[in-house]
Amino acid sequence: MKLKNSNINLILFHVISPLTIGGLIYVVFRAKSLRMFSWFESIGINTQISFLREYFSPIKSWLPSWVYFSLPDGLCVYSFTSIILLIWEGEINYWLIIPFTTGILVEVMQGFSFIGTFDWIDFIFSIFGFFISIIIINKNKNHAQVL
Repeated sequence: MKLKNSNINLILFHVISPLTIGGLIYVVFRAKSLRMFSWFESIGINTQISFLREYFSPIKSWLPSWVYFSLPDGLCVYSFTSIILLIWEGEINYWLIIPFTTGILVEVMQGFSFIGTFDWIDFIFSIFGFFISIIIINKNKNHAQVL
């Protein structure tokens, strides 16, 4: 199956970009005590990561905390929802239960003392990420049908 350029652009914009931005936010602004930093060290990219963190560190004081604590969660759910919608050509179906429950369930489990800390803002960002993806992908789908 060959992807059309428009499909590649949609995947880049709605799936790859949000994941990349969310990942960079984690790498640049989150605490070095997170497990991923030991992974970076074990694969030998600790120097590059330290450079990125140092380069962007002045920006952190300007950002509200929800940008580096909650936005990555919403971007991840947005991306996950978007790829399912793009695969199913915007059709709302039962597969959408997966990104919705993944984003919400992870946060709820943190409320029951599993690994992590429950946060209402994370919860809300996950819900927003889910519904905003549906709205945007379906708007693009309806717009493309008109053209």
